[in-house]
Amino acid sequence: MYSTLKPASIVRLLSPLCFVFTIVMFVFVSVYSFSSLITKSSTIPYQKALALAAKAMARAQAPSSLTPSSMTQNFTTYTDLADGISIKYPSGWEKIEYPAVPMSTTGYRVVVNFLAPIVNASDQWREYLMLKVLNQSTVKSLVPQVNTTLAGNPGYKLVYTNNEESFHLKTLEVWTTIGDHTYLLIYKAEATKYSSYLPIIQRMLDSFRVGVSPG
Repeated sequence: MYSTLKPASIVRLLSPLCFVFTIVMFVFVSVYSFSSLITKSSTIPYQKALALAAKAMARAQAPSSLTPSSMTQNFTTYTDLADGISIKYPSGWEKIEYPAVPMSTTGYRVVVNFLAPIVNASDQWREYLMLKVLNQSTVKSLVPQVNTTLAGNPGYKLVYTNNEESFHLKTLEVWTTIGDHTYLLIYKAEATKYSSYLPIIQRMLDSFRVGVSPG
């Protein structure tokens, strides 16, 4: 029977099959792409300290030659005249400023956060240094570990490790109290990368100043 079919008839018979096959492949590729996107998105850490900066934490491939030591060449000064503070940070880092909110409800406010660039495309955590201003009631929750100096004033330092989601992190907290406010700087990194970024963080801490005037 099949030998009697003309080429045109064969084409007419195969056309519906080709159409169905194309639709099936299109659906398969779409579902696979969407699943891949969901899987990749789910691996991006939800950093509570960076909740307001979620959009700014979109993953982006960085040059493979970028290393923490190459980030120390150029520093930019950040100044917040409302709080009278300033700090220097690597110009290649991402700066995220937070809206000024009263501390009456939370006991603190986040002023600014500096996010390290992505060194490798596979990185799932961005090291950062965050600056907070606390009122006296919130300071009671801080646990001094070592005496230090911050902004030319006596201060305290605390280093600890903990797990957040699937990440093993190491955190440095440094703070000092001047007048009615306590200034807290938090450096958080993956434990294996903590030491690599520490020279940069220390330079940032050394540059921190309080009492900056508009002039």
